[in-house]
Order: sequence, then structure tokens, then C-alpha cells
Amino acid sequence: YRNIPYIFRYYFLNYFKKPEGISFANKSILNNGSLTSRSSLALSRSKFGRNIIRPSEGNQGPYRLSGSSGEQLIIVMAGTEKVWLDGKLLTRGTEADYLVDYNLSEIRFTAKNFITKDRRIIVEFEYTDQSYSRLLYGLDADWESEKFDIGFYLLGQQDSKQASQFNNLPENAGEILKNAGDNPLLAISPAISGPIEPNPLQVQYILKDTLDACGIRDTILIYHPGLPNAGYSARFTDLGPGNGNYILDTKELANEPVFYWVAPDPLTCRPQGRFEPAEVLTAPEKHAIMTLKTHFRPSPQTKVSAEIAMSNKDPNRLSALDDSDDQGLATRLDLQHVFSISPDSTGLTLSTSAHFESIQADFRALRPCGTPGCPAAASSTRSF
Repeated sequence: YRNIPYIFRYYFLNYFKKPEGISFANKSILNNGSLTSRSSLALSRSKFGRNIIRPSEGNQGPYRLSGSSGEQLIIVMAGTEKVWLDGKLLTRGTEADYLVDYNLSEIRFTAKNFITKDRRIIVEFEYTDQSYSRLLYGLDADWESEKFDIGFYLLGQQDSKQASQFNNLPENAGEILKNAGDNPLLAISPAISGPIEPNPLQVQYILKDTLDACGIRDTILIYHPGLPNAGYSARFTDLGPGNGNYILDTKELANEPVFYWVAPDPLTCRPQGRFEPAEVLTAPEKHAIMTLKTHFRPSPQTKVSAEIAMSNKDPNRLSALDDSDDQGLATRLDLQHVFSISPDSTGLTLSTSAHFESIQADFRALRPCGTPGCPAAASSTRSF
């Protein structure tokens, strides 16, 4: 039982990680070639996150990083981050490009790169996650000969359906996640506590029934400082613009942030806030990639390569809803040929290549990256 390097350097399966686990490997030399195989199992204590930051004009940071399911309170593992600014890989350091507070999961850019609203920032990182135990498994087999190579590769990671002891889920979390499907905005649980005794050091609210312009009855929270009687406390979660019914009150002075309710748009009846008195529940995930890759060399001057991959990603193992988009295919073909254009001793040659690539919209790489040349995350077909 030791650190197992999971190293896959293929176009649709580009992955590196060293978790603790067990591994078996074998290599056989046959008459026409060699066969190499390996299988491994490991427990992973971290998850992969990828954030596309939309910067503010002139704001060097800090910018808060979030988990793959929108988790806000995460701890980024030191040294695991990769930061791209307009496609350029940056370097961490006070005299370099950026700084990271791993405990707060915040990134700040130095004066070396001035940040504007038009800059494109992508951050990839590993972060600790104790919600569910995660199993990482891999299987690969390669046949190599003089003119023909073929390889099969399988890599997957899967969370247990049972929450760990560190994941303090509400009693009805299983039912909420079962009905949420793949939509994280439906995987939320109310986070209102009370009635509680008045506390001048704590932000407390009163509950009030209301009827909005769309004819929807709701019970809302109203901040009421100095409550003479018992009130309610709440934990608010940022769900993004237009996904919540509360906004942050920047004028109210209190020991904690204060939020107030805003009515839905009277024309569309859609929320106009971004916060909700609720917590987002993390669902157990499953994600696997299976790849078949071949190389054929009919002559020393010609090489034909093909790679086909299938992904299977289920963001919520507890729900059978929205499973129709879990699987996706991707293919890539390459042809290279070297022409000899000078039969004399000068040895002039002309190298040519052709490429075809097709990626379905539902294909999901284990580690989508932000650098040019990586497989696209959306449906695409390219050839040149």
C-alpha cells in the first residue's frame, strides 16, 4: 500500500495524480511485440476543481475559489493550482504573477499583470473534500510491435453513496438529492434556525408571510435589530445572480452580513437576488473515461493514429433523473507523411499532416484544461 502514480498522457485522457493505493503491473515479451498491462485501486482524499473567473475592472483580487459543486468553504491543497491568464500559464510568488491563500481559497494577482474585466482567467486546483469517500481505479493495456500499436485505457473515480462522518447532512438530504437530479440549484436544504433567544451580538430575523406581485405566497426573513422576543437566525448561500430572493445589505452595520428579501420580477416572476437562506448539498459523483488508441506505421515515412474515447459522468449518484446526458464520445484521427523531394545527397523532405477531431456535447474530460490545444468541452468538429 503506497503512493500510486496515475499518469495518462493521451489527448482525451490527460491525467496525473499520486493517491495511496495498490497497483499490479505485468509485461510480456511475445514473438511479434510486447504486452504491458497495469491495474490499480486507490483512495483519494481530494477533488479536482476548475474555476473560470470573471474579473472586475482594476480589481487584482482577492477572488474566491469554489469547488466543483459550488462549495464555498473549501481548502485548496498547497501547490496543486495552475493559473492561466489569457492562455498563458502563470507563476506563483510575490515577485511573480499571483499569490494564493490556501486556507481561505483566495487568489490575488500581483501588479505584474493588470486585471481588467476583459481578461480571461482559468484556475485548476485540488481541494480537500470529506463529504464522501472516493475510490480511484485505473486499468491500461498496451500492445506494441514494429508497425502497429494499440492501447486500452480506463480511468475512473467514484464517490460512495454513504456520506462520511464529517458530512453533516440534514435528515432529509437523501430525498432532496434524489429529486434534484443533476441541478445543483435544486439540491438545497433550508438553513433557518429558531425560534432562538434574543442575542444583540447575532443577526436575527423575524418571519413574515407575504404575497408577491406574481401571486405567490411565501414566508420571508426580515432583519429586526434589538428583538424583544425570540427570533430566527439563517445561513445564506450565494447561488448566483437571478437564482436567489435575497441580496446583501451593504448599508446595514452589524456583526454579521445582513440580507434582505427582494420581490421577484413582476413581468417574468423570476428571482432578482442571488442569496438564499439555505445550504447546497453535495451529491456523490461518478466519472470515468475509457480510451482506445492505435498507431499504424505502414512505412518509415507514414504514420496513422486514431483515438476514440467515451466518458461517463453522473454528477448525482443518488438520483436517476437527468441521466440521459451522462455519456459522450470523442474521436481524433491523425495522418503524417514525409515526402522526399530531393533524391540527391541534400536529403530535402516535405512533412505533411492532416487531422480530424469530433467531440460530442456530452463528453466530459476528467481534467478539462484552459490551455490552447486541449479537447473542447462542448460539441465540436475540426479538421485541418
